[in-house]
Amino acid sequence: MKTVVLLASVAAVQSAGLETYLPKSLFQFVFPNALPIYSYENMIAVSKIYPAFANTGDVDVDKREVAAFLGQIALESGYLQYVEEIKKPTMCEASAHYPCAPGKQYFGRGPIQLSWNYNYKNFGIAAGKDLVTNPDLVAQDPQLVWWSAYWFWNVDQWKGNIHDVVGQPGGFAYTTYIINGGLECGPNPANKGSEKSRIDNYIKFANLLGVAPGDNLSCQTSAYPPSTPWPKRVTTKTPPLYVANHDQDRHHIYPNHDQDRHHIYPNHDQDRHHIYPNHDQDRHHIYPNHDQDHRHPHDQDHRHPHDQDHRHPHDQAHRYPHDDPLPSNQCNGNRNVCFWPLTQQVLPYAKAHCQLFFWSVWCD
Repeated sequence: MKTVVLLASVAAVQSAGLETYLPKSLFQFVFPNALPIYSYENMIAVSKIYPAFANTGDVDVDKREVAAFLGQIALESGYLQYVEEIKKPTMCEASAHYPCAPGKQYFGRGPIQLSWNYNYKNFGIAAGKDLVTNPDLVAQDPQLVWWSAYWFWNVDQWKGNIHDVVGQPGGFAYTTYIINGGLECGPNPANKGSEKSRIDNYIKFANLLGVAPGDNLSCQTSAYPPSTPWPKRVTTKTPPLYVANHDQDRHHIYPNHDQDRHHIYPNHDQDRHHIYPNHDQDRHHIYPNHDQDHRHPHDQDHRHPHDQDHRHPHDQAHRYPHDDPLPSNQCNGNRNVCFWPLTQQVLPYAKAHCQLFFWSVWCD
């Protein structure tokens, strides 16, 4: 029998959350044609799986996070009018770690259009579901459909964690880079139009929420792709701890040490972006016909993840957090949330460097 104990240092903070900034009346105003599966009640309820989401203790940061989240899902789902990608490519990347199920497709589903077999597997681990065999559940289950978006938003990818960066100066540009940087970021991206729509959405929602959107909102500059991941947000305001069934919290996304965040995207150009490998300038392929702006992901302007610029997570540029005797690179004083197996080595370091830290005790 496995027993999981989650422990945390906690500090008092007034609880906020998505419903504080997005009442049902505003949701209905901005998403008047949302599909029934995208219910407001489930949107709010599932958001609580990630208690720090829109609940940092800083009202302006929380509002910017909500504005960014709404702006990005509006772009991806056609203002919640689509739950599946229309073009429905297979989106199976051959991998020993992430084998595809025969006949299954891993095209975009849900408000953030979760795509590719490796994302379905890793999200399935978090949700306790076999989404490799049953990917359609992401578009059919009213909890999973929202959870897929919150999971992607709040969990570390090799590029970073959207929740951690969105409130920082220039953070919105980096959220687009995490979501679809391969096609929309850099000085000459293959798809320039979608990023403008994302920015317009974000500014609109920021204005509705009464917060300044900030500057440097575009990732279409020479600063992208950045040479290093965005630094983690440092906070002294710790949100309340959420403890759920151990298969239903973000702390078991990697039940095995070798499944750290570097395995989320074994081909790191294939972030969920590729969610729309055939990005037209219209919003998220809602229109199935290829227009002149359509570029196939494997044409000359798109570098395949296996080309010379691709670095596999096992090379020297990517060290696993468990490589070090003391996994200090899991925190380094810059993480407000740290996850480790509980050992006497780790405990003093975690107490000294992290405002909120979790660890798991596995008992057989």
